[in-house]
Amino acid sequence: MLRNKQETTESIVHDLNNIITAILAHASILELSARLTAEQLESVRSIEEGAKKISTIINQLCLIQNDAVTSRNPNIDFNILVKNTISLFSAIIPKNITVSVESQETVFVSGSDSELSRLVLNLLLNARDALPKDVLPNGGAIKLHLTRKTLDSASAEKLGLHQGDFVCLEVADNGIGIKNSIRDNVFKPYFSTKDGQQRGIGLDISLAVAKAHHGTITFESVEGKGSNFFVYLPQAENKAGQSEADNAKKSYSNKDKILIVDDDPTVRLVLQKSLQHMGYDVNVLSSPMAAIKHYEQNVRAYALIIIDMIMPELSGEQLFFKLKEIDSSVPVLISSGYTADNRAKRILESGGLGFIMKPFTVEQLAVEIKKCIAIK
Repeated sequence: MLRNKQETTESIVHDLNNIITAILAHASILELSARLTAEQLESVRSIEEGAKKISTIINQLCLIQNDAVTSRNPNIDFNILVKNTISLFSAIIPKNITVSVESQETVFVSGSDSELSRLVLNLLLNARDALPKDVLPNGGAIKLHLTRKTLDSASAEKLGLHQGDFVCLEVADNGIGIKNSIRDNVFKPYFSTKDGQQRGIGLDISLAVAKAHHGTITFESVEGKGSNFFVYLPQAENKAGQSEADNAKKSYSNKDKILIVDDDPTVRLVLQKSLQHMGYDVNVLSSPMAAIKHYEQNVRAYALIIIDMIMPELSGEQLFFKLKEIDSSVPVLISSGYTADNRAKRILESGGLGFIMKPFTVEQLAVEIKKCIAIK
């Protein structure tokens, strides 16, 4: 029996991100443990960057097909997210349209990388469609400007936001602009200015994503001269992600026991090596049923159990609740290369300590493990 489109996509993306996780982890092990020359270190870091870019493209292609990979990240470098989205977008625009981004500082937000990528992508598609060939035969320009803004109470009230520090992304085009007669309909679901389309260009989705992240979107437009869309997102308070990763990279001095449950042998091996390098006492299992039997005989023996979300026999979610029947306070970190947000959310709401999205580096894993053990 053939699986449906979502299940097939989920399986493919999960498997690809497992491979990328292994590449990143092995690269990290080389970087951390070997005495590399400057040239060799540069090559290892190029491997890491290449693997990360592949994962970004895979996940963003899922967004285009409305198969979002949803996870929560407390510390998103919005600069990088915007540039990665532009990189994907560049493949689907005419060559005579120029896209540029201006940003003078690093800005962080909190939320879902995939949903925010979708927000930016929809705004870019909207700007592209405002540059029709019959109006601008020589192409046009899309400009993005990323800044920080502090909103006082009056400014915040006008936008329907709370006062404070925000990241503002401006997406501007020099296209046909928006007619006064349709301005009130721009963010309405299924509204479109193009004949024959069943739905609009995604501005309703972008606004929904912005509001879900406690932000909003506004716009200014002059008919015949273009439009400017402004995305406001709360600036993340915690900007220590990189320093946490650096600290995790430098200090491995623990003897806590960790159990890994993952059906992929490549991922099991690289996680085991990585965690042992950090100083953890590591045990690995490939089967959810074996994990249940093992935990029945070793209740509370582990500081943390890392469970893959997608496995045969039982899913990560099912395994979590089976373990929870044995020990109500079982310490679990969920990991996946592709997951629906509601599954991870149910686990976290039911006592799961954390969620980490594949692919991840050794440093990112070290940070997440320390957070989970500290919560426990």
